[in-house]
Amino acid sequence: MRKFFIIIVNVIIISAILIFVVLYSRFEHRESYQRQIEYFENTTVTMERITANYLEGEQRICDVWAQHINNKGMTIEEATEFIRSSQVLGITSSTGSVSMINSHGQPCILAFTPVSATAGWTLLSLVPAEDLSVDTENWLLFGVVSVGLLILFLCDLFYVLYLNKRLQITAREARSANKAKTDFLSTMSHDIRTPMNAIIGLTTIAEKNLEDVAATRESFRKIGLASNHLLTLINDILDISKVESGKLKLNPLTFSLMETVENLITISQPMVKEKNIDFSFRVEQLEKEYLYTDQLRLNQICINILSNAIKYTEPGGHVSAVVRQTKSIKPDCVRLTYVVKDNGIGMSQEFMANMYQPFSRQVDSRINSIQGTGLGLAITKQMVELLGGTIECQSEQGKGTTFTVELDVQAADRQRENALPLSFDVLIVDDDEIMLRTTEDGHESKCYKLNELIGAGSKSAEPENDNSDLNGLHVLVAEDIDVNWEIISNILSMFGITCDRAENGRICVEMMSKAKEGSYDLIFMDVQMPEMNGLDATRAIRKLGSKWTSSIPIVAMTADAFSENVTECLNAGMNGHIAKPVDIKLIIKEIRRIKERANKS
Repeated sequence: MRKFFIIIVNVIIISAILIFVVLYSRFEHRESYQRQIEYFENTTVTMERITANYLEGEQRICDVWAQHINNKGMTIEEATEFIRSSQVLGITSSTGSVSMINSHGQPCILAFTPVSATAGWTLLSLVPAEDLSVDTENWLLFGVVSVGLLILFLCDLFYVLYLNKRLQITAREARSANKAKTDFLSTMSHDIRTPMNAIIGLTTIAEKNLEDVAATRESFRKIGLASNHLLTLINDILDISKVESGKLKLNPLTFSLMETVENLITISQPMVKEKNIDFSFRVEQLEKEYLYTDQLRLNQICINILSNAIKYTEPGGHVSAVVRQTKSIKPDCVRLTYVVKDNGIGMSQEFMANMYQPFSRQVDSRINSIQGTGLGLAITKQMVELLGGTIECQSEQGKGTTFTVELDVQAADRQRENALPLSFDVLIVDDDEIMLRTTEDGHESKCYKLNELIGAGSKSAEPENDNSDLNGLHVLVAEDIDVNWEIISNILSMFGITCDRAENGRICVEMMSKAKEGSYDLIFMDVQMPEMNGLDATRAIRKLGSKWTSSIPIVAMTADAFSENVTECLNAGMNGHIAKPVDIKLIIKEIRRIKERANKS
């Protein structure tokens, strides 16, 4: 924009100079023309006077000659010879000019030339010398053009200096960014190699100790933890890339806040137990259990803040989390407040000034061994702002940190009907005074949990060990990578589910067009496949024309894990989305969810 501005300024100044030169030249031309007319008129008057004087002089000469000839009594031949010898031929026989001083003392130029049509006649022209001088030094024009060029030079000079300053700032920022990214890559190299080393090493150990079932099981458990950590690192990198490019989009859906809280507690438990941290998580004033927003981004916000609190709290410390709802000023919304407090190592004021910058990690010998990328807080802040909320932090080194997130979240249309339990007395035994107070408050959000405990509530739709409901299912898997097909087919076979394979989207469509109605209960569809991708294959299957192909559940099973990818899959006609690497629990949960929905319909 500034570049175009300076170009426009240059064009305006140059145009102004040219317009002035043209207008001034026209004005000078008119003035010069008028002066030439005046010179011509003055010259005509002068010539008239000179001619009159010349003729008067010639007449006097003629009178003198006549008197002389009459007095002498000359013949015609003698008179002619006398006249010829008496004529002064100095200036009458050629053309030229001489300088002279007129009667007013002014220098003049006298031009003479013989008149060819009349012998003996000479034409004289007298012009003041000052009228013939041409003033070629136009100081006004020179001054205006010079001033215009000076202004143009100064504008360009200041702009060049401004650009140089901006380039210096940009260069410093680029050097700083390169250093930060270099540090980030160094950290990432370490953090990625750490779980990779665990995966490779534990795999080798498991292969060498296949007979020792307990040791092999422990190795696989640790491999799973390392794999999950590696996946978290990759997701963080992808998320910050999306944030910086402005391509991060929301994918709102209806979900249970209580399930989200339970998920947070489940995820945090291993870290809490490992560090022996005093941990508490409370839910207050839960009026709307089901909310409508991007659950994935909300989970990221909550998990990032909570995991940071646990990571940076030393063993034996305390971490508490509170989720509460209050009335929102926005219609059909609730104000969701999430507070996480710890008595960990805290943060310095210098670090807090830049803690939301990507790749930032506080320098502290106590956290050098803690795995992290420095992207968590940057991603969290971007997610909060994307959801239209605010995030605040209070911290002091050595005394702990408190993060507070506030979001106005739309309440979903459907809500749980929290029926009160039957009349009975309950004795609550707990050494946590806060927990006792919370239970005594009798919030409806706790009543349906009591219902479940006494058997008055609905039964869980997901039995933990009974997989008989899945036995006998037959699914079609569209997957072009052999190892991925091997993994998913083996996983499904563990639950009594049989499957057929389509190597790409085109083959999947052909198989569905030829299959008998009801041959498959579900389709797992990869997205990135040769010949025909999963999105086009899904659209083609939905257009095959039969009621079965238009309604068969199709679930994306793909490495495209962003929310916009989920939306794209749903818009193409799919019923669900599972991100790779696949989690068996998510697969089974998705199958049961789709089965339950099909049974209801």
